[in-house]
Amino acid sequence: NSVMPLAAAGDREGALAALFETVQIRRQLAASDPSEAAGLAKWLTNLSTALGKMGRHDEAKAVASESAEVRTRLMRGTNKSR
Repeated sequence: NSVMPLAAAGDREGALAALFETVQIRRQLAASDPSEAAGLAKWLTNLSTALGKMGRHDEAKAVASESAEVRTRLMRGTNKSR
């Protein structure tokens, strides 16, 4: 994953693009394998945090809500991807 090196180098836009790509991959994985949902939730939280730090609060809130939904499904044992 290229997120951390990009962020460390100060390339916030590049890091954000890598986060979006990682989340998309994680969504696909979770859709085909429910055991991947915890990883999806983690990366959604990472993306939400990054968006918030960049002042993109509406997007951050939406992504955080999706992460919370995934975690709620995990806790309830009803992990069905959207």
